[in-house]
Amino acid sequence: MSDINRETRAPEDRNAAAAVVLPNDPLDWTNDHIAAWLEWCSKNLELWPIPKSDDFPNTGHDLCSLDRAEFDRRSRNRRSGRLLLLHLSLLRQPVTGSPPSPSLTTPEDGQWL
Repeated sequence: MSDINRETRAPEDRNAAAAVVLPNDPLDWTNDHIAAWLEWCSKNLELWPIPKSDDFPNTGHDLCSLDRAEFDRRSRNRRSGRLLLLHLSLLRQPVTGSPPSPSLTTPEDGQWL
């Protein structure tokens, strides 16, 4: 495929190619799933610095066990940590039936994330 054809594809075609398929329950994620999720989040949530998968646990169970401070530390950025934890909580919602904690969805200290 030439560069011109690649550039003229519809945005929905580019998004489909970038889709990440993960098990429904983050508890079931493997190291590869976590790495793919972090990469997707980095691009789509504009995280900076880009979180390194080596800084995160190797299993979904361990990932879901991290608290807010651990997400902040491992992400090397408070905003990134909060967004990752919020996104993970939203992914867990259909499985748990519980919405994310209000502390994840409300501003702290007058600032949003």
